[in-house]
Amino acid sequence: MKYLILSDIHLNRKFDQNKLDLLMQIVSKADEVVLAGDFWEEHQLSFAKLAETKWKPLLDLLSQKNTVFIPGNHDQHAAQQHVTFTSNFTEEYRIEVGNRTYVVRHGHHIAPTMDVRNPRLFSNKYAMGFGTLFQLVGLHLRGQNFFRVFTILNNRMKKWAAENLSDNEILIAGHSHLQEDAFDEKLINSGVFKFGYAQYLWITNDGYELVNERY
Repeated sequence: MKYLILSDIHLNRKFDQNKLDLLMQIVSKADEVVLAGDFWEEHQLSFAKLAETKWKPLLDLLSQKNTVFIPGNHDQHAAQQHVTFTSNFTEEYRIEVGNRTYVVRHGHHIAPTMDVRNPRLFSNKYAMGFGTLFQLVGLHLRGQNFFRVFTILNNRMKKWAAENLSDNEILIAGHSHLQEDAFDEKLINSGVFKFGYAQYLWITNDGYELVNERY
């Protein structure tokens, strides 16, 4: 069994052919796909509108897979949006491989950000635009190292995992956009699929592999 964990894809009105091509290539190789939150920007467009965009081939492919949807803070109402490619919505999904259990969550309830604490920000296009601009400028100046500004979020997830998970359980999360393999601290952050960065996680019977590439 080959599990693909994708988080923080943030599909929106702006279409990117290179992003779609790589997503199609990756998803096609998976037996089961776990969308671990922030699949699309529901504050920008409904799922019905998303299905009318050029992202539709990806939605069609996901419907052919065993796809699990874990809502994040950017698509928290997905279960009420008549998503066509899955009916399997959950806050937490467990993958058992051998004597190890991967506990997949988005992470926003564990390490809440400002928009989680104040959901009204999602209706403020200027606030949301500033958040995107902040990341774009940071990535331009510092490259991928910019994501380290979100280290505090990963640290909160490690603390939660240490306090709430058993010895054989590992937390898999996204949310922070900071990909990290902290297996010894009970956290694997699958990263982000945005801004030209394609980060994701494979889980198989042989173990796991974090991937970090560009599109």
